[in-house]
Amino acid sequence: MSQRDSYRLYTQFYDVIELLKSSTARPSLVTATIAHCLAIEIGALAHQPACTSLLTAYSRAKYFISALALFDEFCDRDVILWNAMINAAVENKSYNVAMQFFVEMTEVGVAFDSTTLLLIVSALSHMKYLKHGKSFHCLSIKVGMLGDCSLCNALLDMYAKCGDLTSSQSMFTWMDCRDVISWNSMVNGFLYNGHPEKSFWCFREMISLGIRVDSMSLSCAISASAALGELSSGQTIHAWGIKQGYNFDISCSNSLISLYSESGDIEASKSVFKEMVLKDVISWNAMIGGFASNGMILETFDMLYKMQLTGYAQPDVATLFATISFCAEWMLLREGKTVHGFTIRRQMISDLWVINIMKFNDRRGFTLMKAIH
Repeated sequence: MSQRDSYRLYTQFYDVIELLKSSTARPSLVTATIAHCLAIEIGALAHQPACTSLLTAYSRAKYFISALALFDEFCDRDVILWNAMINAAVENKSYNVAMQFFVEMTEVGVAFDSTTLLLIVSALSHMKYLKHGKSFHCLSIKVGMLGDCSLCNALLDMYAKCGDLTSSQSMFTWMDCRDVISWNSMVNGFLYNGHPEKSFWCFREMISLGIRVDSMSLSCAISASAALGELSSGQTIHAWGIKQGYNFDISCSNSLISLYSESGDIEASKSVFKEMVLKDVISWNAMIGGFASNGMILETFDMLYKMQLTGYAQPDVATLFATISFCAEWMLLREGKTVHGFTIRRQMISDLWVINIMKFNDRRGFTLMKAIH
C-alpha cells in the first residue's frame, strides 16, 4: 500500500506540473486557482519550477496580486523565480515595481543574468527612462552580457522608443548578432520617430540582404508607405507578400486597411477587412476611420453598429475619437448626441481625452456640448 501511495503521489505531482504548464500557455484565473489548490494538497509548492509556473499563470491571467502573494510566501528564490516575478510586473504594466524587485534582488545577493537585464530594459523602454536605460547599457557592458542577442535587441528597441535614434543606430551598427528582431526594431524605430522614408529603406535593405521578413516587418513597411502617401509601394508589398506566401496577420491587415483608406481606395479596405479571419478593435476602428475619412456617413455608423454586435470588439476611446471628430466635421448634431449618450452609458465620459475632443470640436463651431447641456 505504501508503494501504491508513493506512486499515486508521484503521478499527482507531475499531473499538477502539467496543469501548471498548460495554464501558462492558456491563461485562466480558474485554471491557475485549481492548480494552486492541487499543488498545496500534494506539497508541490515546495518545488521551485512548480512555484514559478504558478506565478507565471497568475500573471498571464492578469491576477498580479496573487502572483505577488505567492512570491512573498516562497523563501528559496533563485534567479529564475526573481526573473519570473520581474516579468510578471512588466506584463501587468507595473514597471516601477519591476525596478524595485531588481533592487531588492541585488540587495539580497542574488546574481542577476542577461534575462534580468532584458526585462528591466523592457520596463525602462515602456517608461521612456532614457537615462536609466543608458545606465543599464553600461552595466551590461561591465558584466560582459552584451553577447546576448536578445538583450542587445532590447537595448536597441529601448533607445528607439525613447527617441534616441543616434544611439539606436550605433547599437545596431555595433551588433554582430543581428537577427530579424534587430532589423524590425530599426524599421519600427524609424517609423515610431517620424522617419517613414528611413523605415522603408531599412525594410528594403532586409530584403536585399536575404533576411526573411515577418509580419512585424511587413506591417511597419505598409505603415511607412501609408505615411509617405505611396499607395503603389504599399500595393507592391501586399502583392509581394502574397506571392511569397506570407501570412498577413491582424497587424498587417490593419495596416493595409489604413493604407487603402488613406489613399481613397475604400473598396480595397473593405476587401481586406472582409477576408480577415480574426479581427480586433483596431481592425474595426481602421474601417470606421476609413469610412469617416472618405466622407461615407451611412457606412461609418453602420460599421459602428456592427462593431457593437460582435461582443468581442467593443468601441474604445479611439473609436469615439474618430466618430466625434467625424460628427464635428459634418455637423451631425443628432449623431453626436447619440455618441455622447453612448459614452455616458458605457461610463467612458470620465476619460479626459473624450471630454477634450468634445470641447475642441465645440470651439470649432460645432455646438454639440451646448446643445446637449
